[in-house]
Amino acid sequence: MNIEAHLNNLRISPRKVLMVAKMLKGLPAQEAIVQLDRELRRAALPLEKLITSAIANAEHNFQAIPENLIVSKVTVGEGRKLKRWMPRAQGRATPIWKRMSRVHIVLREVDPELRAATSKGKTPHAKRDMSEPAQEKASKTKSFSDSHRSGNIKKTSGTRSSRSIFHRKAV
Repeated sequence: MNIEAHLNNLRISPRKVLMVAKMLKGLPAQEAIVQLDRELRRAALPLEKLITSAIANAEHNFQAIPENLIVSKVTVGEGRKLKRWMPRAQGRATPIWKRMSRVHIVLREVDPELRAATSKGKTPHAKRDMSEPAQEKASKTKSFSDSHRSGNIKKTSGTRSSRSIFHRKAV
C-alpha cells in the first residue's frame, strides 16, 4: 500500500530541496527522519515534517507500522514564483524570481502482511472503549519519539557554524 503526502508552496527553491530529497529515496522512513535530523541544509526540516506527517497518516488511517515503511518515491516540482524587481541604472529594472517548490512523498510498506497481522488484533474505531485510544495513542507516540531520538544529536535550527564564521563585512 502506498501512503502519499504533499507539501505545497515551500518557500525554498526546488533545486535546493531536490539536493536534500535525493538522499531519501529507498531509505526506511525512520532512518530518513534520522538522516534529515542530521542534515544542516534548510530544506531538511520541512521534509522531516512531511515524512513524519506521512507516517502519522499511515498509522492512523491504515494501521501501518512505522518500521515497515520505506520512502519509495520523492518528487520535487516547481511551485509558484514571487516576482520581485531590482532597480538598475537609467531607470531600468531586472527581475528576481523568488521560487517555491512542491514536494510529493510516497511511502510504501515493505511487508503488507505485517500490517494485516497487527490490524487483526485491533478493534474498529466505533467499537473501541473510550479509554483505550488515548492509551494506545500515547504508547505509539512515546515509542515513535524514543526511536526518533536514538541519534542523540540535537539540530540547531537558525544558527549554523558556517554563517557565524564568514562575515560579509570586513572588521
